[in-house]
Amino acid sequence: MMNRHSCWIFFAAILLVSTLVSAGRVQAVETIHHSTLSSLAEEGDANAQWMMGQSFLNPGAAADDAAQAFRWFRRAADQGHPLAQRDLATLYELGRGVEKNLHEAFFWYSLASRQDSGRARLQRDGLTSSLSTDEQEAVLARVRTWRPTR
Repeated sequence: MMNRHSCWIFFAAILLVSTLVSAGRVQAVETIHHSTLSSLAEEGDANAQWMMGQSFLNPGAAADDAAQAFRWFRRAADQGHPLAQRDLATLYELGRGVEKNLHEAFFWYSLASRQDSGRARLQRDGLTSSLSTDEQEAVLARVRTWRPTR
């Protein structure tokens, strides 16, 4: 079994090779990359989980599946991954892959902004007019007690 550092080196090599191979071989390289990424994500690697979520939202992806993206973002966000938290919040805000919920969007944007995500902070601040002060305070109390699962 490869350790995580070796896997990330493997991913970098796959990405490099994928840019160098002919168009007919790119699909095979992407399949290998996705398979390895999926294995890491299933093992609980938060960055791999976030990348899996991204793979379901990419415009060029075989299937734009926001519900699958939500699933992967949630797993990574629960571990404290700030980009996954931000992207999860966006899905909640838009109601994409999950029922629209501005309280949850505000919650996840707030968590991501604690880790210096400027974009999350801007998105969170944009929601303040949609929530009352009491609603914001209730969400922020939840943010203060939140801890990652890993």
